[in-house]
Amino acid sequence: MIRPFELHDLAGLRRLAEHGVCLDTRLALTREVRSLPTAFWASLFPGTLARTYVWEGQHGAQAYAQLRHGQGSPLARLMFLAPRQFLDTRACGSLVEGVLSEAGRRGAQYLLAEAEEGSPIFGFLRHECFTVYARQAVWTLDQPRPVSLHPAGVLRPQRARDLLTVRSLYAAVVPALIQQVEPAAREARGWVLFQEGDLVASIDVQSGPRGIWLEPFLHPAARDVAEAMHSLLASLRPTAARPAYVCVRSYQNWLEPILGEVGLTRWGEQAVLVRRIVVPISERRTLSAPAIEHSATRATPIRGHS
Repeated sequence: MIRPFELHDLAGLRRLAEHGVCLDTRLALTREVRSLPTAFWASLFPGTLARTYVWEGQHGAQAYAQLRHGQGSPLARLMFLAPRQFLDTRACGSLVEGVLSEAGRRGAQYLLAEAEEGSPIFGFLRHECFTVYARQAVWTLDQPRPVSLHPAGVLRPQRARDLLTVRSLYAAVVPALIQQVEPAAREARGWVLFQEGDLVASIDVQSGPRGIWLEPFLHPAARDVAEAMHSLLASLRPTAARPAYVCVRSYQNWLEPILGEVGLTRWGEQAVLVRRIVVPISERRTLSAPAIEHSATRATPIRGHS
């Protein structure tokens, strides 16, 4: 059976966490994957961090999964599964189904996970009816070269007033199918590039103690893309201990030769898998009441009322 994490599970999860697999590439590259502290603090402060669910068998907790879902978002992410050996058991499918149900109760419509194609976790997710709806390549850089040429236009951090324009660019660049699963960001973050007064690039930037994650959305009409990426990376100052990672989705793979020109090297690639969640909804229906045998008689008015 699957149930939410409880404090008495700490000892069992500590043993299992060492043999888990992370299904969120950004998390794995920018932060230390500390699933156990996450489970602990989320149990004390519900509604924060990720939610942890435990598969309990005859001998106590045998596996667990972690789910991240923002309130009101259609998307939930399957972040962590442990242990890896549990993937080979039939019960692991029940664990994922339980996580799907929990995500549906929270209002999510899709559950997303990332995995390297051909890996055991990829095969498991495909068996559990996850479908590949995008692919992504991750490029890395730890020592940016000095900036010699600046890009045309204005490259600056994103401001709150840019949010509407950034969403319009996202809608123009990202395929509609992907927008249904991953809507545009709700908050201003990252950098923007304006040329001749038009927004031609939005680069989402999320940082952690282990790395800097960039996800660019560029209009095909943007000029000096290499110079723009070069200037941005120089501003972020990645190091060998905290490198920068640029995630390029398959619908923008024309960026990859430009990243090589800037000095980045290819780190790896993953399939982005998603499974639609069936969310039960209540629907009002008009039901006909059975006919009354005898017609009702008119009530006698109460004295003083008509």
